[in-house]
Amino acid sequence: MYYFDACVTDNYIYALYLEQPESKYLDEPTSTEIHIFDWDGNPVANIKTEDYLISIAIDEERGKIYGLDFFHEKILMYDMPEL
Repeated sequence: MYYFDACVTDNYIYALYLEQPESKYLDEPTSTEIHIFDWDGNPVANIKTEDYLISIAIDEERGKIYGLDFFHEKILMYDMPEL
C-alpha cells in the first residue's frame, strides 16, 4: 500500500493512494483513493474511486479532479468535495 502520485495547490495536498502491494501493480487493477491533506499534514478528505488511476491533476477553480486510467485508456473527471 503506497502513494503513487501527488498534486499540490496553495490550499491542499492531493495524494493518489493505491491499496495494493507494489508487487501486484499492473497485475491486478484495483480501485484507488485520493487523499487530501492540509499543509500541516492533517487529513481533510478522502475520495474513493472505482478506477485504477495512475495520475491526477487538480483544478480547484472549477472544483474538478482529473484522473488518468492508463490501463483502460480513459481520462476521468471527479467533483471535488466541499473542503
